[in-house]
Amino acid sequence: MENNNISIIILAAGKGKRMASDLPKVLHPLLGKPMIYYVVETALHLKPLQIIPVLSYKKEEVEKALTENFGYIFDFAYQKEPEGTADAVKTALKHINDRSEKVLILSGDVPLIKADLLYKILQNHIAELTIVTTHIENPSGYGRVVRDTEGRVIKIVEEKDADNNEKLIKEINTGIYCFSRQFLEKYIPKITKNKITGEYYLTDIISLAVRDNIKINSFLVEEGESLIGINNRIELYKASLKLKKELIEKLMIEGVTFIDPTNVYIESTVIIERDSVIHPNAFLAGNTHIGANTVIEQGAVIIDSKIGSKVKIKPYTVIEQSEIHDEAVIGPFAHLRPESVIHSKAKIGNFVETKKSTIKSGAKANHLAYIGDALVEENVNIGAGAITCNYDGEKKHFTHIKKGAFIGTNTSLVAPIVIGENAVTGAGSVITKDIPDGALGVERAEMKIILNWHKIKKRLKK
Repeated sequence: MENNNISIIILAAGKGKRMASDLPKVLHPLLGKPMIYYVVETALHLKPLQIIPVLSYKKEEVEKALTENFGYIFDFAYQKEPEGTADAVKTALKHINDRSEKVLILSGDVPLIKADLLYKILQNHIAELTIVTTHIENPSGYGRVVRDTEGRVIKIVEEKDADNNEKLIKEINTGIYCFSRQFLEKYIPKITKNKITGEYYLTDIISLAVRDNIKINSFLVEEGESLIGINNRIELYKASLKLKKELIEKLMIEGVTFIDPTNVYIESTVIIERDSVIHPNAFLAGNTHIGANTVIEQGAVIIDSKIGSKVKIKPYTVIEQSEIHDEAVIGPFAHLRPESVIHSKAKIGNFVETKKSTIKSGAKANHLAYIGDALVEENVNIGAGAITCNYDGEKKHFTHIKKGAFIGTNTSLVAPIVIGENAVTGAGSVITKDIPDGALGVERAEMKIILNWHKIKKRLKK
């Protein structure tokens, strides 16, 4: 459904002092994404005429985050100084499209709001202004919605301005409004500066409407958890718990098994296909895609990676910006650093580290190896303690191990180097030259045996 007559203003100018951070409040991450991203994504569902984010504190950072993540042209508005919500809206009105008839106002720090609710609010908007309210048990810090004896909204009073009776009110202002454009343009200039704070409050527009006998429409949301703003890190954590619970339940309905859903960290950008199993304490983040019938065992960390189907990730494996094909086995205690590509039915075992390397089908490094800047072809076996010596102190060099090669225990492959098909390296060798197909490469110093060494050692100590 397109809303070609609606402009959406997103208030995102505040520093967020209670976050105790130099980072703009709306950029604080919530399950891997800045909280304002959720608000923008919800707004985009409505297909509005325009979206106007209002910025001030570190505006360049917020603008960059939005423009680089969304393929959308925003109409940014900038407050020279953040002088309150009414001043922010006044700033945004300068950017309103001439075709706009309605203005929906959202907050960049209310990330859990859903598009379905916004549709209902718009359908319910039958007056000059609609305010969205909800009830919460502990309304401390929120503006209270004051009604007359007939239940009509007569004002919104901020906590610091509320008297003792008003502080008992549990119906709060959510900061979400819908206005007719003409009403907003008429009444925003009439809002005066608060004498105590020196700010212009958008909530004062309610009293002005009441004074002029303009009908105020209120939309009460019974389940108001999704409308609570985030002002500190405790509230950020609570929001992440709610969002994570929704995400995991959605995945479970779609066919994913979580052994212990409460003990998994998963970001909203992660995709998991059906019949996969996620064990406790897994950490799944970034643009990660996990295929069907894959098992992610306890303590695995997977970031920005693509995992195929029928893969087994064993405990405490770390995978970053890598790609694992179907039926591979990784871990336990393996570390796949960025640009590792593990092909089907390959095996990367315990305490094996890879970096910027491709491991082809059927190849295996079962334990205690380092493979960096390398191509390991099909059915290669890499023994324990083997390493590619890829860095000479100035440059990285490439290692190519061809099909069926056998790399003996504790072999050091000094790159650049090529190990031929079905070639073998002797255990403990330092290989500095290419090995032809089918050849054996051995490099060891001659072994010496000194008899009666224990007696000689004693004499040397005297």
